[in-house]
Amino acid sequence: MSKDINVDKGENKGAYELAFHLVPSLGDDNVNKVFEEIAKLIEKNEGNIVSKSEPSLLNLEYQMEKIVDSVKSKYNTAYFAWVIFEGGDVQDLDKELLAHSDVLRYLIIKTDQKDSIPASDVASVLNGDEEKEDEEVKVEAKVEEKEEVKEEEVEDSKEEKVDNKVDEVIDELVKE
Repeated sequence: MSKDINVDKGENKGAYELAFHLVPSLGDDNVNKVFEEIAKLIEKNEGNIVSKSEPSLLNLEYQMEKIVDSVKSKYNTAYFAWVIFEGGDVQDLDKELLAHSDVLRYLIIKTDQKDSIPASDVASVLNGDEEKEDEEVKVEAKVEEKEEVKEEEVEDSKEEKVDNKVDEVIDELVKE
């Protein structure tokens, strides 16, 4: 990842979002400890945390591999989390994340927003949670219902205009 970051030391004054996957073998008990370790890495590199979302387990779209101490492990799930921070030495943070044995993958991007969608919501959607799907279906149904009502109103107003025009024409004919 180091090759993709084009930010020089001392010029990292903007806001960044770090999104990452942690190996699922951590379990629910240890994942928060590793999450806090990563937050401390950001602070150690002089970053100021603005916002964060606790890790949430999600199903990966494809199997991922990670080699640690010459052992290749394959994963179908991972804990997803994100942290938004300002300033700091992004290049050093990048190196430390790359070497971290519990980080499956990560992405650091420059951002202007101070908040994002909670990781648990992202995981719910990606995991196909039925509750989320039900909510999405309800929202879509409401939108469609409103669109139908608007279409009916448009049709009604068109019919009214036609009726009014017909009435005007009849009135004109009757006057003659």
